[in-house]
Amino acid sequence: MNLLPLVMIPFALGQAEPTIPDTPNGRFLTQFLATVNSGDPATIRKFAERLGNDDLLGLHAENHALLLQKLYQQSGGLKLERVRPDGGACIVKSRIGDRTIILEAGLNAAGKGEYGIMRGAENSLTRTYSWPKNPAGKGGVVKAVGAYLDALAKEDLWNGVVLIAQGDRVLLHTAHGLADRGLGVKIRKDTKINLASLGKMFTATLVGELVQEGKVSLDDPLGKFRPEWPDVAAREKVTLGMLLSHTAGLGSLFQSPNYDRARRYTDATDMTSALVGEPLGFEPGKGWSYSNGGYVMLGSIVEKVLGMPYETAVRERVFRPLGMVSSGWADGNEALPNCAALYDRDLMDPLGLEPKRRDGMFAGWRGGPHGGGYSTAEDLFRFGRALRTHRLMSEATTKRFFTVSEPAKGPRYALGFVQEDINGMLNVGHNGHARADLGVLWDLDVTVIALGNDLSEPTPRVARMIREYIVKNAATFR
Repeated sequence: MNLLPLVMIPFALGQAEPTIPDTPNGRFLTQFLATVNSGDPATIRKFAERLGNDDLLGLHAENHALLLQKLYQQSGGLKLERVRPDGGACIVKSRIGDRTIILEAGLNAAGKGEYGIMRGAENSLTRTYSWPKNPAGKGGVVKAVGAYLDALAKEDLWNGVVLIAQGDRVLLHTAHGLADRGLGVKIRKDTKINLASLGKMFTATLVGELVQEGKVSLDDPLGKFRPEWPDVAAREKVTLGMLLSHTAGLGSLFQSPNYDRARRYTDATDMTSALVGEPLGFEPGKGWSYSNGGYVMLGSIVEKVLGMPYETAVRERVFRPLGMVSSGWADGNEALPNCAALYDRDLMDPLGLEPKRRDGMFAGWRGGPHGGGYSTAEDLFRFGRALRTHRLMSEATTKRFFTVSEPAKGPRYALGFVQEDINGMLNVGHNGHARADLGVLWDLDVTVIALGNDLSEPTPRVARMIREYIVKNAATFR
């Protein structure tokens, strides 16, 4: 399952005795917890047969059963801590040790059960870290953030690069951990790191430029640019605005029936072949579902309008004008100088108790309009400044692309950019899976960038902790 909504939708706080709502997803979540806590292999195997397959992760009934059995063995059972208001997710704590995870569970459109596990949702250091209450001005805040990152790195809870700036001035730029654990190569401030879905902002920016130039409209139907697309409903009802806001109903791409991980797609238009034959998930404009496929389709539209490959368009219209010389795309098996390898826990290590391993899920995967490129913190700072100073998109276009339209059934996802309220202050940006986060605290003109190569310790969580501390001490930044 996609964990983006988990990061963005808050859990109910202060629940003395948390209860799971009596909804379809809530009932499934209740059964999931009861099954794991039974520890009974036969009960777990029977429950696993109700779960949907995940070809991307290689999860089928047998592996589901092994994973749930391992979850029980590592945890000794799960204790409910907090529940998301919609009943589709919860925070649970292991009865053995002090391990906390976010668990998302529910039913898909086919009635099959699905679940997602985010390890280390509230690791002990994150929960107990004591931030200075009265930092000495802006410098004190920055110093405190540096100390926080040092503390995380000491416990192998942070491997990556952080950059904080106000306006054009960089206040903090740090590097921690290893780019290659096997060779002992350290992460540097200029190390390239995979962006995952953070790259969706590049696609949105391209579309914004085309809107400004009058080449496209957000209300244009898909069929205007892809008249050959076989799904009539998609051609006629899906608009560019819906594709940008994940309200079009297109698929996930990675789990689309025709997606081939081993195939080297030539461009975005070629990649849309993976979506052929996949029905819309809902009536366009009437729902919300995070869709990599929608952004691949946007990339194909960019190619049709500009007459060049998507990657070329980004280089010519975004990277080159901003001087982003260390950003681009590369095959996962391509030797790219000064690029950090990705690491994660094994799938069958649900609580993260075993040694980290090199991540091979996306080996050979190049990425595209939906994300997957690489960059550095300094390059992303250039991009963030361009957003804030309207260098690529005008103030009017920026305002439109940052506005969340109704009906928004999911997180506060605008047109390629995510709005987040941090204690009353607006943050705008996007993260990328567990490895990248760029956000601008708009009123303070403060940019926070975090890039990490350890997928077991989600980078967006570190970035949020930093932003919350900055907002708490906002007076020093005014």
